Amino acid sequence: CIGVSSYSRSAFKFFMPVLDAAAIINAKLAEGVTVPEVISELKDFESRELAHARIAEGALSVLSPSKESVHAAKAKASPRLSRTDVQVLALALELGQEIVTDDYALQASARALGLKFRPVIFRGIR
Repeated sequence: CIGVSSYSRSAFKFFMPVLDAAAIINAKLAEGVTVPEVISELKDFESRELAHARIAEGALSVLSPSKESVHAAKAKASPRLSRTDVQVLALALELGQEIVTDDYALQASARALGLKFRPVIFRGIR
């Protein structure tokens, strides 16, 4: 996996949501971008196969955020966030994209950073 370079950043000028594991498992979204840690969290065979097929098709990209973005995300993130959630938050911050998640702590942290989010199945924070 690669860090987001200025070249790859230009590829995300269109809408490409940043997905957490719940978005990949439950929503079966057609397109998006995620971090390597999310792929590692996919434990069941069907979810892993779906993710790998979408990666092969080019519908799902896997990128690592820069250290600067991780630092900025940690500064405003909820202390309840996992390392994976911080990586998702940092990538969304770096790309300027919406996060798709049902994790309320991740939604609250996205809001604190001025990022948009949308829930997968549940209602989401207000």
